[in-house]
Amino acid sequence: MAVILNKLYAQGQRMDLRLIAGGEGLNQMVSWVHMVENKEASSFLDGGELVFTTGIGLFQGSTLMDLVKSTYGHHAAGLIINIGPYIQAVDEDIILFGNEHCFPIFTVPWRIHLSEIIRQFSYMITKSDQYDQETAAAFLNAIFFPKQEEMYVVSLTRRGFQAEWAYSVVFIQVEGKKDGPTERLNEINNLLKAFLMHYYEKFMIFTHEGRLLLVLADYSETETHAIVESAMQYLGKILKPEEVLSYGVGKNTRSIRCLYKSYHQASSLQKLQAHGKVDRSLHYYSELGLYKLLLAIEDPDILEDYYEKTILPLINYDQEHGTSLYAFLQCYLETDCNAKVTAEKLYIHRNSVTYNIHKIESILHISLSSLNVKMQLFMGMLIRDFL
Repeated sequence: MAVILNKLYAQGQRMDLRLIAGGEGLNQMVSWVHMVENKEASSFLDGGELVFTTGIGLFQGSTLMDLVKSTYGHHAAGLIINIGPYIQAVDEDIILFGNEHCFPIFTVPWRIHLSEIIRQFSYMITKSDQYDQETAAAFLNAIFFPKQEEMYVVSLTRRGFQAEWAYSVVFIQVEGKKDGPTERLNEINNLLKAFLMHYYEKFMIFTHEGRLLLVLADYSETETHAIVESAMQYLGKILKPEEVLSYGVGKNTRSIRCLYKSYHQASSLQKLQAHGKVDRSLHYYSELGLYKLLLAIEDPDILEDYYEKTILPLINYDQEHGTSLYAFLQCYLETDCNAKVTAEKLYIHRNSVTYNIHKIESILHISLSSLNVKMQLFMGMLIRDFL
């Protein structure tokens, strides 16, 4: 449940809400509103709240600056100060603190009822949450029930996502989240959403089964790459040292009806990357090469059967006899079957290369002089990484 602070501020200006510091922090997401009258009460904040104070709880030894620092320290989205009998003015050092820390600080005159501002802001946050939930549900319906267009086309069109636009899915996983993984993922979701909203409009980001799904709408492939790169750079800044990021980006679709294809491409690529099956620098489905053919095969039994008839017998032989013929074959194929380079890479004699080739040919009943055979074996190795 969150709405960007800048939208609340736009609404609050109609009620004489005035920003006095921290304008660079207006792109934060506000999770809820909360009254805090002293620094002790700020310990009840969960983070992301827009805090209101009249100053009635400030007593001797506790200052407004203490309250400002405390709310900031508990990750509030901003602070609204009610100027009146308890706080007559905001000192310059508080304004300086807000600007230095990009912490939005507002004032509102006493004649304005805080209850009315709180009511309006709470309504906007609730409606934003409802919008996000319904939009996310429609996109999930498009992914998992693509043939049932009545479950998503009209709903998304009403929200400005046209059916004939091109769409791309970014499948994001953050591993290593320790305390409160669900809460941390929601926090990352809100932070990334606020960042993207500052620069882009046609997107939707939400959590699903412990991952983040980012849907980009009506962007070219070049624009999609630019958006994804900026988003990942931002994530690199906000993630904790122990958190590990992996992601996959599906191909642009022809319409919303093909969104499921981009989703499956992105999710499969992310899983391959997370398990070390492909280079971690590969993030885009369009860059996968031969792996794209494997991803297009929906029946895993086909891949299993191919693997068992090409590479598995050699792996079984290695396990039974304590040899490393599979590793040798992998190096041999990767060096374009160059015996000299293979010998140098593996630190073995050229005669050993010849011996291993004959041994592999005998085990697999093949001839490595055949280009077709070498292609089959190479594909079998890719399938082994893929499974």
